[in-house]
Amino acid sequence: IDGSFFSFEVDDLLNISSFIRENKRNIIIKKSNLILLQDNKFFLEIKDIASKFKTKHNYGSINLSGFLSEQKIFIKYIINSTKNDQFILNIPGVDTMVKVFLKRNNNTYNGSANIEVMNNYLQLDFDYNNEFKFYNSFLRNKLVSTKINGKIKFKPTVYFDLVFDFNKFNFNKIKARFENIFDKNEINYNNIKKINGKFNFTYKDNFNGNISMENGEIYFKNLTFKTKKYDLKFNGNLRNINNNQKLNFILISKFQDKKKSNEIIFDGVQNITLNKLNFKKILFNKKTLPLKDLRKYERKIKNKKIDFQLIDKLYSEIVDSDL
Repeated sequence: IDGSFFSFEVDDLLNISSFIRENKRNIIIKKSNLILLQDNKFFLEIKDIASKFKTKHNYGSINLSGFLSEQKIFIKYIINSTKNDQFILNIPGVDTMVKVFLKRNNNTYNGSANIEVMNNYLQLDFDYNNEFKFYNSFLRNKLVSTKINGKIKFKPTVYFDLVFDFNKFNFNKIKARFENIFDKNEINYNNIKKINGKFNFTYKDNFNGNISMENGEIYFKNLTFKTKKYDLKFNGNLRNINNNQKLNFILISKFQDKKKSNEIIFDGVQNITLNKLNFKKILFNKKTLPLKDLRKYERKIKNKKIDFQLIDKLYSEIVDSDL
């Protein structure tokens, strides 16, 4: 087959092993294009395909090369009736290698995968029957090392429910990357609206919490951080209002000062797009600070990134003023 055009639904690819087993001929494809569809909508395109389908007794394979987003890719899919099927994807230009081993039982798949993408390593066991379930999974890179369990659904919309148990977490570098995304206003809310779900995470005794995405909004629930000086609990939601990214939040801090237990509660709104902060109220040991103090603290941290050092300074001023 030379110079042709193919299109498939992504779900139909799950039947490729049956096609290979039933196919009785060797098939060669040259200089052709393949478009994958998701619910009859464009998903991705592989161009300039060169492929071979080979079939032997109890064995079949597909070898395919082409270009995906101008990157050369290589795919190998091996069917062996006496062993697990094997799927191998190699994209050298972006340092990506994927190896999947799976078995099919009617409409249920189970297997394992090893995935390496630009020094990010993911190993997982999975089951698939209308949704992916992950277990015995592990992610490792320069910033984090974590176990992963949970599930991902793709219909009628993408929904995930994942649990991360970190044993390494480079907080400062991860925080800097998130700040860079916010500073450049790179959050695509059109894409966020297509994804719903949540993930829970823990990191030793240092922090834990839940982040969820619902209809274009991001919710932060009981994010708890423990430091040497104080404990922090953060709740909030991030939404896009008239092209402005606004974060409504409540930050609760408990700490010891001069043998006295203290609690400060910040209730406010951060307009990330305009870099503008507004405090609705601040409570120090259940005492509400006057409005003039709220405006004073807003001015002090105007155009500054909120980090632990800034929080330390703000706490000191509030405590000293109370004394």
